[in-house]
Amino acid sequence: MTMHSAEAKTRRAFQDQSSLCNAMGSPFTATLCRLFAEREVPHSDEAGRALYEALYEWTGNPGYTADVLPLRLTGALHSLVLSGDVPSLKVCYPPNTVSDNALWQAVLKAIKQHSRFVIHRLGSAPQTNEVQRSGVIAAGLACLSDLSTLPISLLEIGASAGLNLFPDAYSIRLDGRQYGDPESPVLINPEWRGNRFQHSPATIATRAGCDLMPIRLQDDASRDRLLSYIWPDQFDRLQRTRDAIDIIKTNANCVVQSDAASWLQSDAVSVPTDYQQVVMHTVVWQYMSQSAKQATQDAIYAMGDKADADRKVAWFRLEADTSGLEGGALLLDYWDGGSTQPQHHVLGRADFHGRWIDWVGLQ
Repeated sequence: MTMHSAEAKTRRAFQDQSSLCNAMGSPFTATLCRLFAEREVPHSDEAGRALYEALYEWTGNPGYTADVLPLRLTGALHSLVLSGDVPSLKVCYPPNTVSDNALWQAVLKAIKQHSRFVIHRLGSAPQTNEVQRSGVIAAGLACLSDLSTLPISLLEIGASAGLNLFPDAYSIRLDGRQYGDPESPVLINPEWRGNRFQHSPATIATRAGCDLMPIRLQDDASRDRLLSYIWPDQFDRLQRTRDAIDIIKTNANCVVQSDAASWLQSDAVSVPTDYQQVVMHTVVWQYMSQSAKQATQDAIYAMGDKADADRKVAWFRLEADTSGLEGGALLLDYWDGGSTQPQHHVLGRADFHGRWIDWVGLQ
């Protein structure tokens, strides 16, 4: 099969995502991605041609460290399943098991019937708001207790539905130690690797977030959209997210619609006295343009310039890097007022879904 460079990049992105999904415990999503890597999407009719162009003539970077096009598509298909609008596709999804050919034919039928919806969903980045990352966040915030006793003012960019702004609402086990609410139905217990973890729990006094497209948990369609990005054969993730939604939905209006830099520069998030102001994000950076990254970093550094004896500023994140190592890097920059340049700490690495943490800690 002869193909142009854009199509080759898209097929490679689907193949790479298939390998990642297998490694991260979702054989169903791996199969779905592999089919789009290997098979032809018929495009003799208008609907098929529109989808083919949207996928295989993608103008950006479709890969998993950039636009993550495969997960945009699998999320759209899962949304159709969750809505019940395409019964012939739903019967091919977990917990049911079908052949590759049966799944592929059901997918083609679904995208032909709902091509406008699918193409529309390709235009926005995935928003899993993965709740297990709250274990990673709890670890990052707890280690700040070694740097200051001040309570935390927590700011999250790319906050989606705001589920990870409330790590203290979940029952979290880190290296055998209890954090958060031990009675919570949301249990987060990542595999612990690396150095021992003996930090005191963080005290979160205030919290707020921003997102380009906040998900409003009071809205059924928005909740279904959030759930659609979770891989359909990972039932524990789906249930954990549903439980987290039930806990947080009355408090999640703290996420405003804004780009990160504008929000961080606004009066609404001015650096308060007698707090550690923590800007955090998890698997967000790759979706931002270079100019947006620079503007956001500049805004965080401007916050850091305001740190002094009575207020501290931290920038904590879990993001993909170019190291080639498993998972993403846990990074912390900290301003204590003693210098305009932050203390930089590589705290370790973690799984993007929060399944494990390889802890190094403050060095």
